[in-house]
Amino acid sequence: MSTLVLSTWSLPSARALADAAHAAGWNAFAFDESPKRQVRGKVVFYGGTDLALTIGAQFRLALLEPPFDLLAKLPLEFRRRAVEYGSFRDLQGLKAPTFVKPADALNKAFDAGIYAGARDIRAPREVDPRTPVLVAEPVEWLAEYRCFIREGNVAAWSPYLSFGRPAWKPYGDGTLASDTPETVRALCDRLFSRPEVLFPPAFVMDVGLIEDRGWAVVEFNPAWCSGVLGADPRKVLAVLERACQRAGQVGHDDRRWILQREQAKVP
Repeated sequence: MSTLVLSTWSLPSARALADAAHAAGWNAFAFDESPKRQVRGKVVFYGGTDLALTIGAQFRLALLEPPFDLLAKLPLEFRRRAVEYGSFRDLQGLKAPTFVKPADALNKAFDAGIYAGARDIRAPREVDPRTPVLVAEPVEWLAEYRCFIREGNVAAWSPYLSFGRPAWKPYGDGTLASDTPETVRALCDRLFSRPEVLFPPAFVMDVGLIEDRGWAVVEFNPAWCSGVLGADPRKVLAVLERACQRAGQVGHDDRRWILQREQAKVP
């Protein structure tokens, strides 16, 4: 039997995902309530970035995710703005206001935003110069959608932002259409049909409409720590299941999507 391990019940979508898991015949529990719980069978994780590596280590999980530089590697037609991948030390060379964000979803050392240089970035502690970052040309996003991708297909989706403001409601409130918007699906279909860029088997991709430029990819993130928003939790669960593999039994093609970080210690 599969088990959904949530980092905590306080996550906005925790109850909805647990209900979906129970409906599928799974078990579900919150790690912060039962950190020593023993689990048999397949484990699927969903939760905060602060516990991802700890839970992954304890339950011997291989968590699949997009590489940090994936957005920068996309052809320009799917970015529609300049995007580069580098390290925090490279920000010393900025010459104009630039959108900067930490590239690692598990190491949000500072807030994403538009900065004129590293001196403008305020962080709770000193940022390691080696911290991976993405820098991009600032653009105006008119609308954004969240897409949960499994094997090159949009498995679940949700409206995200409209003119910078939240544009979604929890799944089940009658706000979500059954079919992915045609413009969003068309962008995804074109992107995943291109052979020059490889993608993980399960991940989250935000797409949006840039003023005066068209539809483009906003960013990539791991499925197991991304907000579900208004997406169908039953369909999200299938994406999470694909993104969480048993360590030591990962197939050859999946191994490239296990990013190497300092391993968390099992308590």
